[in-house]
Amino acid sequence: MTRTWGPTGTFVPEDVKLSSDAKEQIDRFILDHGRSVSDRDAFFDEIDKALSLYRGYAHFRQEGLPATVRKNLKKAAEVSMNLNAHINNLDGNSRQLLDEAAEGSFRTHLSGVVLALHEALRRAEEYPRRGRLTEHHRIFLAADVADAIEQFIHVLPVPTRGGLFFSILESVCTEAFGKKEPDVYGLAQKALSYPVKIRSADGVVEYHSPPNDD
Repeated sequence: MTRTWGPTGTFVPEDVKLSSDAKEQIDRFILDHGRSVSDRDAFFDEIDKALSLYRGYAHFRQEGLPATVRKNLKKAAEVSMNLNAHINNLDGNSRQLLDEAAEGSFRTHLSGVVLALHEALRRAEEYPRRGRLTEHHRIFLAADVADAIEQFIHVLPVPTRGGLFFSILESVCTEAFGKKEPDVYGLAQKALSYPVKIRSADGVVEYHSPPNDD
């Protein structure tokens, strides 16, 4: 059985800014498509925010790769076993003091930790071991760009090659990835094929990867 994998974690977004060249290029794309931006500064602020979030997502994706998770849990499980052995070898007075400090059986608490770590490692073994992992951070970036276009250019983004969304996304991806994205169309499709970015009535935003993309 293979367990669905997806990166998770928290981060403080870096302050990333779109280059002036990229902004000028995007301005030309908008004019060429006969459109205008209701608030240019706010639009590019949203693009900058998207780039900042992308950088953070990319970081904890790298930290949470299946092989890394398995390695970390295996090491933690080994350390917990060693600690358990040391606790069992303590003298009676030391164990009594530990139980008092823990307000219960310290060894029982520790046994629970040991078991939990081994169970977590067993579950991590179900993560994929081969094949390309879903690049959630890229899909979320594309969803953010689509959202900015809808908010400030007031058009519904579509993944048409050479279209407004396609052209702006291509430019933003080049900035974010440091090179041209070879499949802008595919990325645009993934971002639009499913409600990836959901904003609640009180403004809270959640990101969801397309279910058929794992």
